[in-house]
Amino acid sequence: MNHFDKKEDGLYFRYFSEHRGFDWIYDKIETQGFAKVNRVFLVEAKDLILLEDEEELQFKIAEKKGEYYQFNRKILEIQYDLYMSYEFNFKTKHFVDGTLNLSYPINIFQKFEDYIEEDSLYIGGNKADLTVEQFLSIIGKFPKRTEMTKYKESREALAMQSYFPKAAESVLEFDKWLDKHERKDVVSHTIPNIIRPELFQKGLDKLETMLEKEDFFLEKHWQLELFKVLQIIFPQYISLVPEIAIPIGFQKQKSVRFDFLAITAYGNIEIIELKRPHGIPLLAERPDHDNYYPHSYLSKVVMQTEKYLYHLSKLGYHKEGKLFEKIAKKTGLDINSLKNIKPKALIIMGRTRNFNDQQMRDYEVIKQSFSKDTEIVSYDELIERFKIILRKLEESES
Repeated sequence: MNHFDKKEDGLYFRYFSEHRGFDWIYDKIETQGFAKVNRVFLVEAKDLILLEDEEELQFKIAEKKGEYYQFNRKILEIQYDLYMSYEFNFKTKHFVDGTLNLSYPINIFQKFEDYIEEDSLYIGGNKADLTVEQFLSIIGKFPKRTEMTKYKESREALAMQSYFPKAAESVLEFDKWLDKHERKDVVSHTIPNIIRPELFQKGLDKLETMLEKEDFFLEKHWQLELFKVLQIIFPQYISLVPEIAIPIGFQKQKSVRFDFLAITAYGNIEIIELKRPHGIPLLAERPDHDNYYPHSYLSKVVMQTEKYLYHLSKLGYHKEGKLFEKIAKKTGLDINSLKNIKPKALIIMGRTRNFNDQQMRDYEVIKQSFSKDTEIVSYDELIERFKIILRKLEESES
């Protein structure tokens, strides 16, 4: 089995090949000048050490530098100096990720090169840019094959949903899958209490950038970043609690999970549902009898949220107490200050920037037609709220 060998002069990779042997490596080097070993290490003839029993090939991938190993740029195909702590427990999965596509594995440290701003990166040890735990957390969040397959299916459905309503269900299925698998590391945050123009300008800039580069975000990361924006624009909330589940009905194992529960200044609980724009329209593609009706996706989201409100209002004393305990633990709020009195919901989804006058009027009618306890806000309406607040703050300073 291939493994890493720590020696006084450096770190070596030991390569075993019971079935393929080593001829393929030498053939590659002879024809193209190098070979890619273990799908990540680029080696030349001068790098290779064939041990006497000829059953093992090894090569040095890093020099020992104090408490660090300094990795060979050529072998890792990187343009910066990588230093990793001598105490790190090296495994192949820390260098190459083949879970997404075995034919085209990802060189992990080439990916870091796209984002680091210095010409060196220290992992672990006293000079750490990243602790070992942070590094492992980052690579653990890289998308896996199942996630990307589902994302591909979601994007295909997105292209067809305007013409085939059933396709919208596939988009929702991807969101549900992420809800179940990808949101374990989200933590609670408390809203900043300092109101200043630059804070709102920063929030506006961030929101507009996110909307311009929506395709760069998976659902989980979109919500995490949008969460930071919401902390600025909704001052009535003193705390936002992400990803919290509550039991429903009489079945012990049955529960629902909210995107966010918001706590108001009076301690009351509200639901916030965050949906990516996704290009999914809020209104049907064409008018019917001179009226634009809600898109099926919007209707489903509202129905789901109304059901959440119903279950939240019917918790009962015992389940409500359990929920308050979770919220108090996540936020640090006094459990006695929390209330569950006629909860409301906020849904953020969709774009309205290209609506004509009739679409805008019908959209407003649709919003009013839903329960008064559920508010729908488009991303363009969020932008407009930021701009209104900025204008008011500028006026107050003049």
